[in-house]
Amino acid sequence: MPLTIADFFEQVDGLSIEDAPPELRARIDEELADLTNGITGPQGEPSTGPSPGDPDVVVVDKEGGGDFTSIQDAVDDPDTEPGNTILIRPGTYATGDEVEVTDPGELRLVGSGSGSDPASNTVLEGQLKVLVEEAAGNGVTMRDLRIEGVDDDGAAIDATAAFGGSALREIGVENVTFVNNDFEGLDIQDPAEDLAVRDCLIENNGDNGIEGEDITNAVVSDCTIKNNDGEAIDFNAVDSLVIDGCTIRNNDDGVEFDGDAVDLTVTDSTIASNDSDGVFGNNVNNGTIRNCLIEDNDTEGIDIDGGNNLTIEQCTVRNNGGNGIEFDFTDVGNLTITESVVDNSGDSGVFFDDGEVTDSTIERSNITNSGDFGVEIGSGATVTSLSVVDSYLDGNTDGGVESGSSITTTGLRSKLVSGAGENGS
Repeated sequence: MPLTIADFFEQVDGLSIEDAPPELRARIDEELADLTNGITGPQGEPSTGPSPGDPDVVVVDKEGGGDFTSIQDAVDDPDTEPGNTILIRPGTYATGDEVEVTDPGELRLVGSGSGSDPASNTVLEGQLKVLVEEAAGNGVTMRDLRIEGVDDDGAAIDATAAFGGSALREIGVENVTFVNNDFEGLDIQDPAEDLAVRDCLIENNGDNGIEGEDITNAVVSDCTIKNNDGEAIDFNAVDSLVIDGCTIRNNDDGVEFDGDAVDLTVTDSTIASNDSDGVFGNNVNNGTIRNCLIEDNDTEGIDIDGGNNLTIEQCTVRNNGGNGIEFDFTDVGNLTITESVVDNSGDSGVFFDDGEVTDSTIERSNITNSGDFGVEIGSGATVTSLSVVDSYLDGNTDGGVESGSSITTTGLRSKLVSGAGENGS
């Protein structure tokens, strides 16, 4: 929402905007509008006429109080310039067809809220499709919208057309609800740099919640992604992925990623009750999974196909149907599992399937009540350097550490390690 002078006066007891002279109010509102990309009227209230007051704002109002009554008309108008904010007032915009934006320059679509009540929110019932033909200098911002009931992807951003493989830059999606769409909620269909998805609800879509191809620098933060028929997050070829403060429940995989050398960070998140793995991906090169609750997933809690320089710390990984933490098929180096709880795994607590394990440590952790071993080395794996230090391994059906494996154990505890897995989730 744009800031106005009224926002300030409402915070001070005994003051109202009438205490400021009209010319002062107008000057302050003009400055606030410029700073916040918002629009205001002369008395600190949102502008209600066809002219928004801010020349960089185009107003869509289905009831006729803005510059246009449809989003498509605002997008298509030759006077709507790249970088203008298209402000969409409350209502249900049941277009029946997609809103299509071709080569937008810089596109900014800002609604009035992402809730379900069209009296105070902006509800789109047609697909938002952005086709970018020349990527250099382009950016896409979507904020404060609800996209629901689309018989395709909710929003599809496609940067594939005839620009020689350049990536679309700076995609920002904030406070947008994607719900009950037939395919993906949000689909980034080809190369993109600097994708940020924040404060979004992505629920009950017929395929993946968020899907992306060839992404550089993706951040998903403070989102709830649940009850989607596919993965909650599925990035095919990503080089840097940050997931922070998210709740990811009741999807197929929770988080799935692929890349040549992924820089992975997953922090302060709950990833639970998904039909397959909680976190599944490969080729981690520098990664942190910290302060997360990963539980009740049908197969593995964390399943990584090879990694280097990966730290799993202060996590609780429990009640997963397969292995709590599994490393498959390729080498694992510089792995640290620290101050974590891995409990009640259907198979082993920590399982190294194939490849060579080097320079790795499990320390100050509780690995308990596994269906197989607490720590297991598969028949195709070799251990060069793996230490289990100051940890508690008890209640595992086949034993704490697989017999005969080349693992160094030091200071194993006879009681739970205090402080392990205190993730607050």
